[in-house]
Amino acid sequence: MTVAQLVRQLGVASTFIVLARYISPAEFGTVTLALVIVNFFSLWADLGSEPLIARSPPQEAGAKAAAFAWRVLLTSVIIALLVAVFASLIGKALASPEIEHALALLAAVIPMAGAAGVLRGICASTGRFGVLATAEVVGFVAAAAIAVSLAVQGNGVLALQAQVLVSYGASLVVLAIPTIPTLVGARHYRARREAGAARGFAGFIAINYWARNADNLLVGRFLGLESLGLYERAYMLMYVPATQVSGALGRVMVPVLAQSWGEREILARRYIRAVQAIAFSVAPLLIWMSASASELSVFIFGPDWHELGSLLAPLAAAGAAQSLSSTVGWLYQASGNGAAFFRNGLLFSALTIVGICIGILRGSPQGVAMAYAVTSGLLFLPIIAFGLKVAGIPKRTFLHGLWPFMLAGPLAWLAARLSLDLIDGPPALQLGISLIVLGVVFGGVVVLVKPEFAGVFRAVKHMLRGAAP
Repeated sequence: MTVAQLVRQLGVASTFIVLARYISPAEFGTVTLALVIVNFFSLWADLGSEPLIARSPPQEAGAKAAAFAWRVLLTSVIIALLVAVFASLIGKALASPEIEHALALLAAVIPMAGAAGVLRGICASTGRFGVLATAEVVGFVAAAAIAVSLAVQGNGVLALQAQVLVSYGASLVVLAIPTIPTLVGARHYRARREAGAARGFAGFIAINYWARNADNLLVGRFLGLESLGLYERAYMLMYVPATQVSGALGRVMVPVLAQSWGEREILARRYIRAVQAIAFSVAPLLIWMSASASELSVFIFGPDWHELGSLLAPLAAAGAAQSLSSTVGWLYQASGNGAAFFRNGLLFSALTIVGICIGILRGSPQGVAMAYAVTSGLLFLPIIAFGLKVAGIPKRTFLHGLWPFMLAGPLAWLAARLSLDLIDGPPALQLGISLIVLGVVFGGVVVLVKPEFAGVFRAVKHMLRGAAP
């Protein structure tokens, strides 16, 4: 992991905590429900072009990006205007008229997201990973400064809205500076075949989005904005560590895997090494968060957020599994097989939404969190199996590389939970000791079973620098 990415992770965690101290669960719920709608359009505002541009040879990236750019701009602007115009109707349909103004304002994110996706594709194809990291850091720093300043002054909803808008805007400026000349000077290119594949990627993104956000929509609609605020904070506390490393690694791995697609042994080795790196770095943190959820929630956010612990425990456990299973997206993108991406995503997303609906019927956000965790656990192996099939990687090869981590996870959870129950003292001391215990047990079991896994960290260091093992 680069220094820039580490700084961003620490900053995200700090801002996350500070904002929760000044902003109420209901205010978080208001902006979260508006973002459920806006983020749906933002995620595929680039029309699925980013992974296709990213896997293109550097000499073709500019031409493909230019071919998509005008479609992206036109489509995203029209959608943003429609969302703003119908914001009132959407708020009423969700039984939350409070979100109308937030929805109309945040619609401006949609065209910014579309443009950023095209520019990120150019950066990934041409190896400008430093630009990608810088854009993330600059966007975060600018957004965090504005949000914290407004939150301290008591402008909770405005602070959260400004955080989103400034983050997208600042990142877009950083991406545009080195890539706009590439777009302007690009030769003419007709992207008919790529447009078809892009629709498959965009379709998967849309389906997968609702699999991950149907819970927010349903909790806000049927359980209220305060319940949604609690649920969303618990989910984000899990989601941030679950995606930071895998997201940064994914930007490198998609082009790396695409380059070795015809060499299945090399492809399998590179992919499994990257998943092991996530299992060794991200999964233990999420397992610890699950084990210490009650103590951790009050320690971070204060007594007003004591209910968050009962939500965080199952969600963090689900995040540990998803941090690994979500990596199959790299294989779909590297293959260029948008149809399989969409088809398989539709299946598993539908099953996830069924699980969430069962949780809603229990009538509490805790029921939704538990249903989400159970569904994620049941779908873990099927999701991976379908992704491996696209890449031609044997399931036995994958399981051989990951089973020590699957064994270490439950044992480490039990060790951490036991230490919290047995050790008295200040909360910071209890949490610190439990984290150390979990790390020792998790790492010890993995290295004891497979001593060669001690080299996983060296592999991920090379990957994040753009050199595959």
